[in-house]
Amino acid sequence: MFQTIIDGSIGDYSEYVIMPIDHPDAFTTIGKLPASKVFILDQGRKQYKDLYPYVCQDFERDIYRVLKQNSEIVSKYHRMVLVIRHQKSHFRDIINGFKDFCKQHPIPSEIVADLKTFEIKPGDAFVVVDDRDLEFLVRYSIEHQLQSGADLGIVSYNETPLKGIVASGITTISTDFAQMGKTMAEMILNHQKLKLDNTFLMYRRESF
Repeated sequence: MFQTIIDGSIGDYSEYVIMPIDHPDAFTTIGKLPASKVFILDQGRKQYKDLYPYVCQDFERDIYRVLKQNSEIVSKYHRMVLVIRHQKSHFRDIINGFKDFCKQHPIPSEIVADLKTFEIKPGDAFVVVDDRDLEFLVRYSIEHQLQSGADLGIVSYNETPLKGIVASGITTISTDFAQMGKTMAEMILNHQKLKLDNTFLMYRRESF
């Protein structure tokens, strides 16, 4: 579908804002477009930084920096656990940034793909990428009478309005998607070709 959309739009637009997919053929497919008209959005910073202007997340440095900025909160917990189901390129970057922080902090850490087979202990703090794992942890804390933000820490990727009210509020770490779109629009309207890392923030609530 990605290839079909791009093949069918060659020559139709003054600019092309592309959110690349993690696929070996994506590089060649994007290369069919006039390089002077291509802008990369959200993902693909590492792969395309030498070729196109972009407004992207720096997945590796973002998680490292946000945890470092909140290291005093991290110190409340006995262990940090990153729950990540897939090994896509930007997920590997998240893993690397997480590992770097935990080595330098230092704090015991684990990286797990399946929470259902993992032994959860009081004092654990979890960073979850997939909302299915967030749901599992919220249910687990209720069923085992663990207070989130005290007995169990939960940090979820990507801010959404619902996370502000679930379980008295879920702490999130998230790129500012609204700002990302605005920055890209301004770049195009002002005829600029910049390479920018988007803002990444922690929205702290009761769960952490």
